[in-house]
Formats: sequence, structure tokens, C-alpha cells
Amino acid sequence: MDDIAAFIAKARAEISTLKRISSAHGFDAARLADHLERVIDQEEQRFKREAANDAPTIPVEKLNSANDE
Repeated sequence: MDDIAAFIAKARAEISTLKRISSAHGFDAARLADHLERVIDQEEQRFKREAANDAPTIPVEKLNSANDE
């Protein structure tokens, strides 16, 4: 999970670099950078949902037995 978070942070930094370099050279990469940011945001949300779905769960039987004690 830390690897993916590091990858996302690096991708965001690269997008910032793309914007800075493109504007310095008169090339407008804002649309491309915005698109990349949206894709990264979508993938980050998907990853978080999948991680939440893969989280260990407590079986209902254990919850019920804990309440009986």
C-alpha cells in the first residue's frame, strides 16, 4: 500500500514539473496535466475502495458470541 501511495505522490510531482516546464517553454500542457490529475485521482479512489473491500472483517458469529459474554 505504501508503494502505491509513493507512486501517486511521485506522479503528482511529475505533473507539477510538466506544467512548470511547459509554461516556461511556451507550450500549454495544462489540458494534458489536468487529464493526468483526473486519472490519478480516479485510480487513487479505486485503490482506496479495493483496499477497504480487502480489509479483514470480523465474522458475525464472533460478534454475536462477544455480545453473549
